[in-house]
Amino acid sequence: MNLSRSLWPGSLVFFLAVVPALAGGDLGVAATVVNSRYCLGPNGAITLDLTVHFTYRNVGQASVVLPRFSRLSGYTLFRNEGDLRAGRALTRAVFHWGDIFDRLRIEPARPDPMLFEAVQPGGIAGREDEVTIPVSPERAGGLALLGTSVLAQFTIDNWPGHKHIEKSRQVWAQLGTLWASQDTPPPVPISIESKPNPVRCVPRVD
Repeated sequence: MNLSRSLWPGSLVFFLAVVPALAGGDLGVAATVVNSRYCLGPNGAITLDLTVHFTYRNVGQASVVLPRFSRLSGYTLFRNEGDLRAGRALTRAVFHWGDIFDRLRIEPARPDPMLFEAVQPGGIAGREDEVTIPVSPERAGGLALLGTSVLAQFTIDNWPGHKHIEKSRQVWAQLGTLWASQDTPPPVPISIESKPNPVRCVPRVD
């Protein structure tokens, strides 16, 4: 996918969604596709691998504490804006992540400052993750997206697992509101090539 051709004519690259947090904090969240490649699976299926950048802007009056371990937790594809407004999804995927504190054996009552970022009013922070979207089915009858244009709406989970939020929220209260929600910014329009040249891709290891 050529990013210069991936956005519909007249569309914006930078979308902003303002999501209210607790204690008066507000973060505007935007999604931008910054890199892409077509990959060929062992079974002949083709996927579109995207790198998605999420930009957070604190548009509120209070500091917001943003985890650094946010993960892209799902996506929904729509054929057009009419389907988006009607909630008619073409397809969707949800990814389930374990709690980062359990995985790294971190004490939730004393979280490592290296894992959190205080975003002051007017400040900006960024997160980036990758997602794989099947565009050519593995078998007959599957959903084929080659040669189509879609609206891709991504969801980012700022605290995967959600087991130790309250303890850490109390710890960080003096520095700001702990932002531990799932955010879904407005969709990004993407054009999928009809005849891509996929390559063998090395699987991501988390």
